Amino acid sequence: MSSARLRKAFRYPSEEDISSDEVPGELDEEVPNGKPANVRMNSATFDGQRPIRRYLTYLNGGLSILVGLNAFRFRSKEGVHDGFWLFFVLPSAMFFIVVLAKRTMFSVDIEGLEKLKYPYKGA
Repeated sequence: MSSARLRKAFRYPSEEDISSDEVPGELDEEVPNGKPANVRMNSATFDGQRPIRRYLTYLNGGLSILVGLNAFRFRSKEGVHDGFWLFFVLPSAMFFIVVLAKRTMFSVDIEGLEKLKYPYKGA
C-alpha cells in the first residue's frame, strides 16, 4: 500500500513576506488626487462601490416584484395556459431565496472557521 503524500496548502504572501525592494517602482507612483496608481478606480465611486452595484439589489427586487404582479394579470386571462402565470412568479421567488441565502451567509463567523482549516491538501 502506497503512503499518501501531503503538501502544505498554498497561501498568498502577506505584507511581511514581501520586502519593499521586490515591489515594482510603477506601483508606488502617485496620481494627482493622492491615491497610489494600483488603487486608482473610476472617479464615480462612492464608499468603494460603484453606483450600479450599490442599487443593483433594489433594482432586481423592484423588477422581480413587477414581474410577479404581472402574473396576476395572466392568471385570469383567457387564451393563456393555466400554469403559464407561474413563470412570472419565478423571478420573485428566486430573488427572495438569494436574499435569504445572502443574509444567512453574512451571519457566519469567518474567524471561527479559519481556526478549523486543515493546513494540508492531498496530492
